[in-house]
Amino acid sequence: MWKKVLFTAIIGLFVILLFGSTTARAAGCDPNNIIFSEIDYDQPGTDNNEFLELRIINAVSISNCEIRLINGSNNATYDTIDLTGNWGPNQYLLIGSTNIANRDLTFGGGACASNCLQNGAPDGFALVDTSTGTGTVVWFYSYEGTITEYDAGDGTLVDSTPLTNNGTAVNDTGDESVVNGPATGVDDCVDGNPTPGTANQDLSGTPTAIILADIAASNGLSNAVIIALLVGFSALLFLGFWLRRRTNH
Repeated sequence: MWKKVLFTAIIGLFVILLFGSTTARAAGCDPNNIIFSEIDYDQPGTDNNEFLELRIINAVSISNCEIRLINGSNNATYDTIDLTGNWGPNQYLLIGSTNIANRDLTFGGGACASNCLQNGAPDGFALVDTSTGTGTVVWFYSYEGTITEYDAGDGTLVDSTPLTNNGTAVNDTGDESVVNGPATGVDDCVDGNPTPGTANQDLSGTPTAIILADIAASNGLSNAVIIALLVGFSALLFLGFWLRRRTNH
């Protein structure tokens, strides 16, 4: 009788772990795979060459994923750009005004020619996973300050990570853009030469993502934990059979 109970418990645990180990974020909206590379939100005179550049690290089919532009004065989303399609490794995904010739996507629903990006103090942009039907922040960056308690739709209040260099804010001034550096996180940004859709000129290495630990965590257990638990229960089951045989003999 006890063998049946133990066997049923193991099967039940396996089912729970298997179906409870999925993450809330869609695979195509991975913070390690879609990262911030460069932004140019302010030019001399009329702002008509604005762009936001993302870098795709590994080949991916992006779905349930969008960029939201956020007004730092009231936390309102003033533009939303859906990210879709199949992308190869080390490609740049370029969102720009209609004046950016090699853009992949366009601000303002495809029609914005100037003043597409707000100029800060602060303003920001977020990568948002929409696979749940509402919105979950994947990463959230700001410039010229920090935006606090932004809710993407899931009820979680998230503070932005400001673009900085060794703790000092990096702002877009004149003919420059804010470029993400190769170190972990976005604390090595610099003012660089605008290079929309191509490698950043002023830095070497590959820019990397910063992950919000409380947002990026899985809702379930990792595969390694599942395997370890199953091996442990299998060992207990074997030990039970072995002890019973010794007792019977």
